[in-house]
Amino acid sequence: MKLALATAALGVALAFSGTAAADPPIREVLTAEPFTSTACGFDVLIEPTQKVTLTTFSDGHRLLELGSGSVRLRMTSATASIQLNVSGPSMFRETSPGTFTFGGAGPWLIFDHPFVNLPPIAYITGQITFSEDGPSVLVKGRVVDVCALLS
Repeated sequence: MKLALATAALGVALAFSGTAAADPPIREVLTAEPFTSTACGFDVLIEPTQKVTLTTFSDGHRLLELGSGSVRLRMTSATASIQLNVSGPSMFRETSPGTFTFGGAGPWLIFDHPFVNLPPIAYITGQITFSEDGPSVLVKGRVVDVCALLS
């Protein structure tokens, strides 16, 4: 029995020895700059304060992590604004060049998107699943039309 356990432990150690010898990932903290969206039919200034980290692994794959934070939105022609919690976390992982997977928990702010079943700027609390069949999103939670809030 002890020999079997020792053999299994050696097998596990050898299986993971290649990953331990790989170069460590490179982590970069990215700064999210304010920008303007015209998705509502009027200019909306979006000012994120969210922590964003890009990790590049030795095999070239990338992971974009959206951490806790908030976003302030306002019409550029007005001074009043709204502040939304976009605490995530969310992760976009590049599984191969040009192919990504998404995961996480919300709330999220989705804007300038192709999804036909969401408002142009959508604040979503709950779980979202991206459809592989077309431009739609399954939402298990609440969707708020931010354009309507700002207009």
